[in-house]
Amino acid sequence: VLVLPLEGLSMESASLKLEVPPHDTKKATFNFRMDHPLEYEKFRSVVVNGKIRSEGEDRLTAELTVPVTIDRRHPCPQVAIEVDGDLGDWSTEEEQFVENSTTYGASQQWQGLEDAGMRFRVGYDDKYLLFSGVVSDDNVVQSRDVVYIGIDTRAMGERLQQPRLGEQSYTIELSPNVKDPTESRVRIFPRRGRLQNQPETKVAVRPTTKGYKFELAVAKSLIEDVQGKDWSDFQLNVVLRDVDEPQEKNAFVSWRPTPDARNLNTNYAFFFRNDKAESK
Repeated sequence: VLVLPLEGLSMESASLKLEVPPHDTKKATFNFRMDHPLEYEKFRSVVVNGKIRSEGEDRLTAELTVPVTIDRRHPCPQVAIEVDGDLGDWSTEEEQFVENSTTYGASQQWQGLEDAGMRFRVGYDDKYLLFSGVVSDDNVVQSRDVVYIGIDTRAMGERLQQPRLGEQSYTIELSPNVKDPTESRVRIFPRRGRLQNQPETKVAVRPTTKGYKFELAVAKSLIEDVQGKDWSDFQLNVVLRDVDEPQEKNAFVSWRPTPDARNLNTNYAFFFRNDKAESK
């Protein structure tokens, strides 16, 4: 039995019967419709609640909750930005974490968006992929609080066919230092293998009364070495690692409701160059 808790949504069928041989898998498709238009952001809180029960002797039962992502195109526009920590020159669309963001690790420590939340923007120029963000954090702990930007630079067909992150998928790690912003550090890690040379990066961090803000530039070679200079799109997710005290275990807060942010691009957002989006 499946339930999608969303006003105005109805399903073709809320239950199904499957016969699955041992050690095998089967996929099922469910059709649904909306009774009236709904704002896109409403879909950010949709989950599937499922109850599974086997038949015959020694029945097995299970319950699960799976987040559902109903997505759209996210723009990656060309911008003219100085990487100085002043976000006033950004006017592009802003992305943001939500109150029911996916968490893992020491999830019980997360107290909501004021404890660890973020608004951010994405763009590019002639040399760099560019990111800016405003992070809410009631206690920034140096070397423990981190922004992870996961980016999958493979061609779309390959990404869709194989969601497991590989050598052309990277984690951009920003470690802010709000006491001495010039000591903030950026590192880039491929999900598989090693980078022969770290792409050029620039970063600027400024503390705020409720956390910090940043600007980050990463050389476009990260994507151009894979797709060429005529690159068109990539997938992206952002994860915050947060502690409030140095001795605490890490809590992770994910922008996207992905089942495994470290290893899969499932539910990563699709970002398109503005001049390429119409051709896709």
